[in-house]
Amino acid sequence: MINVVGNKFFVKYYYQLRDMIAADIVDIIQEGYSFSEKQARINGAKNIFANGLARTALTQILQSNTAAVGQDLKDSALAILRDEFPNQSVDL
Repeated sequence: MINVVGNKFFVKYYYQLRDMIAADIVDIIQEGYSFSEKQARINGAKNIFANGLARTALTQILQSNTAAVGQDLKDSALAILRDEFPNQSVDL
């Protein structure tokens, strides 16, 4: 599912995706995605949260070795993991 959403998108909008309704999130997305692409990404992220997979998605981002997932993105994902799941160890 994270592949549909996009690693950077998921991390950048993590708290909005978790807390806001889809219609409100569409308006705050700064990237130039089409409306249907925004909807697809938002719906994918909402499914991640609904299925209790947010921690798994963040961990996958941290463990990624692709060039698209730079250290800044990993640092942000780690900060979210520590904030959201403070009593759980982080498997790197």
